[in-house]
Amino acid sequence: MSQVQASETRPPWVVNGIIAGLLGGAVVAVFFFVVDWLAGRPFWTPYALGSALFLAERVEPGTAPGAILILAYSVVHGVVFIAAGVPAASEVNARAAAMRGPGSALVLAAVFFSGFELFFLLLGQLFFEGLIGTLGVARVTVANGLAAVAMAAFLWSRARRLA
Repeated sequence: MSQVQASETRPPWVVNGIIAGLLGGAVVAVFFFVVDWLAGRPFWTPYALGSALFLAERVEPGTAPGAILILAYSVVHGVVFIAAGVPAASEVNARAAAMRGPGSALVLAAVFFSGFELFFLLLGQLFFEGLIGTLGVARVTVANGLAAVAMAAFLWSRARRLA
């Protein structure tokens, strides 16, 4: 199948979901890169999360990050956000005609934010004991809020084009 045929058969909402997920994941990654960089420890957050996820180890903030764990965690991070973006894009696609005002985007952002917070806090309690405190609940909340707004705004703008 050629690229043109493949793109014609792929539903646009799938592509929108992937883009929204990558956008949300990128917003969180950039946010924590800036936070880590300002603290003098670039890439520490994905390294710490990768260490907890793959090695079940907690690293201290002064630990030098390893590229393999940063890359591996980044892949998982992107997949998780895509997994949130694709079904959301499907739902937005199904309700595109009803999504007229910016209130729809706010509701979508609130749903994303609630889901991200719940997901991270539950995983944090199960697998990353103490790491949430090290990362800072406020930082995680801000990052998730920014990602939720970015994803919702993107999907809402796509829904307005469909309607």
